[in-house]
Amino acid sequence: MYSRPLGHMFEMKADKIRDRPDLYLEYAHDLITLGGNSSTDMFTFNYMANSGNDTDANMAVLEAEVRLREGARLFRVQGDQTGTLDSYFSARNKNYNNITSYKTFTAEVNKLRQHSNGEWEETDEKENRTFVVYK
Repeated sequence: MYSRPLGHMFEMKADKIRDRPDLYLEYAHDLITLGGNSSTDMFTFNYMANSGNDTDANMAVLEAEVRLREGARLFRVQGDQTGTLDSYFSARNKNYNNITSYKTFTAEVNKLRQHSNGEWEETDEKENRTFVVYK
């Protein structure tokens, strides 16, 4: 880990999981065991550390796992993450020896902008989003 009090102030690579997977896993493990639970399943964290994915793809993987555990039926992530999610669910299904049923589709949507009063406004700017539906 990094020395205190400056931490990784001068080494921003630490924020990219694919650049320092071992440091990420150490951090994730330390957070999990902070509460005294050393038996937490690390599959998703290990997958993210070893996948070499970029930040958006890792966020999609983590979002998929959280939403699945919450029992959500539908969620969306930024960008076209269909391949990312297909790879993750394939690995997850093999690891847990079960099948996660889902469908993905990607669509171009208008970006939203939030005003200082909290209201949202649709803009003319477009972005891709991947929508996931758990069956």
